[in-house]
Amino acid sequence: MSDDVHKTSPSGSLLTHAECELILLKAVTTNTGSLLKLKGFEVINATEAVGFLGEYKRLVLNYAVVDKQDNSNDHQLVLFIKSLPLENNEPAKEAIFKKETRLYNSLLKELQALTTKMWKPKTFYTRNDLFVMEDLEKLGYTVRKNPRESLSDVEIKNVLNTLAILHATSIAYEAKNDISIGEVYKDILQEITISPDIAWYTTGLKAVMAVVQKYSKEKYIPDISNKLAAIYGMIDVSEKYQNVICHRDAWLGNIFFHNSALETNDVNNSAVLVDFQTCRYCAASIDVVFVLYMNLQKKERQLKESTYLEWYYHKFWEQLESYNLVVGKYMTWQDLLRSYHEFRLMGSVYKAIAMTILQVPKNFVTNEYKHVERTQPVLDYMAENVNFRTSMLETVAEIVELLLIDEKQQQ
Repeated sequence: MSDDVHKTSPSGSLLTHAECELILLKAVTTNTGSLLKLKGFEVINATEAVGFLGEYKRLVLNYAVVDKQDNSNDHQLVLFIKSLPLENNEPAKEAIFKKETRLYNSLLKELQALTTKMWKPKTFYTRNDLFVMEDLEKLGYTVRKNPRESLSDVEIKNVLNTLAILHATSIAYEAKNDISIGEVYKDILQEITISPDIAWYTTGLKAVMAVVQKYSKEKYIPDISNKLAAIYGMIDVSEKYQNVICHRDAWLGNIFFHNSALETNDVNNSAVLVDFQTCRYCAASIDVVFVLYMNLQKKERQLKESTYLEWYYHKFWEQLESYNLVVGKYMTWQDLLRSYHEFRLMGSVYKAIAMTILQVPKNFVTNEYKHVERTQPVLDYMAENVNFRTSMLETVAEIVELLLIDEKQQQ
């Protein structure tokens, strides 16, 4: 592709006419002998979409299909764009964004090619600063807007179906190509959220621990620093359990459900995941923990936990069998149970940290709040907002409970 294709158009659009022609050819299938002619395009803001790492827009392509008899029919196609802000002064965000574009353009595309089941949107064009994909809402998918809500039974099962497909497909990909994804794609599967070197996480963890100190009856938890540090190993490549590609951010803001599945209570449908920048090569149960902890209230999760673990394992088994692979060779039922219980602390801590972002007023969430000082604002907001205080106290109580269980097991 020539350098001219990448240049911004004179109108100041994110994309050039030549780029849009390439996108159109990838996105639209025509009858043999018919031609596609791009008549015009427009990039507009997707005002309902909000994200941490990028800007969201829609690409409107106006085109004609010209048949062999030179008859022309006009059409319009609407696609979705995720891009870096035009004025981006944060190298860390840029590196994370590039990780996601590289994943969409390589590993994720190859994994999707192994299955007809849709678990991610089709991507038609990528650059270091943007990628163009299907507009899921135009295809009948919807995303939940309120981060305080729990997902329904149908929604939880739909996303577990998707994770089972993703996990099993990554195993099949390794078996087919005789490779380790963790080795081949090591440079684009780095950790970007849970690390002692990432201020977003450490600032949030400090705030959560301040809540523990202020409100918990257990004022002394032995070896708490080392126990919390063990989380860093949980989300890394496992030496104990089967590693797979994990999405690692399947909270309701990143999950699209098909309207027909919700209307008919179709538990066998699969959801579509977006935002793969946190993607890692690690134990499959990390994703399962994440889904259940981030998308259900404690009481509801504990009531249905066994059911959902059985559901996930059954779907994982089915998907591996479709690849003629034996599930027991990769992950036994006991492996799933054992690893899920081992990794619950990660789920509980991450949920508490995420709540300090998702369940506070939007004007709180400045760069200073996210990366430097979150403790006092969180404590102050707990004092004034009873719903936030109740939710935080329930979550930190479980963190303390899990830390104390770990202490008893070590005695």
